[in-house]
Amino acid sequence: MVEKLFPVMKHQVTFMKELNKLRDMETVLPQTTCTPQEPCDSVVALPWPAVYILPSFPPELQAALQKKDPGFKKKDKSHIRALLIQVLFDSITKHTWYPSHKMYGDVLGGLITRFPFLRDDSSSGYDTLLECLRNKFKKERSPLVSSKVVLQMKEKYGTKRKSDGQADSVSPIQQQMASSIH
Repeated sequence: MVEKLFPVMKHQVTFMKELNKLRDMETVLPQTTCTPQEPCDSVVALPWPAVYILPSFPPELQAALQKKDPGFKKKDKSHIRALLIQVLFDSITKHTWYPSHKMYGDVLGGLITRFPFLRDDSSSGYDTLLECLRNKFKKERSPLVSSKVVLQMKEKYGTKRKSDGQADSVSPIQQQMASSIH
């Protein structure tokens, strides 16, 4: 059957190698996992824990947190803050692509508790990080039009756009102005 799919022998061999790799991966990891770049709809998200535990940080980020790197508080873009946001984003997307206010609070509250130098001047102490994390979610969800979850949420909460076939609706103020002119 492979001969029908791939008439060239080189492609047949490549296909068989990749197929064997996939079979090996299935035996090692029977549960499908999704990446933030390509979420899959078939996997059930993990429930949100009662007490959120911060994820393990990469060595570069861990070292910067231990040194209390000033890059976390820069007003300009910061590689180290972007790395922190990426790690938190990856951790949250294991549970949901649409975190609630409480979820953001759990994650960032735990982060501020563990690393108090990250606190900002806001009342919660993490408004800057909250804005960065929310923007990260918005930016990562926008190209995911093939995901059922994203499509449902866009349908439910997204902005309704006028199609080209619809007539322009006129506001009540414009109607009053038009009637007073005539």
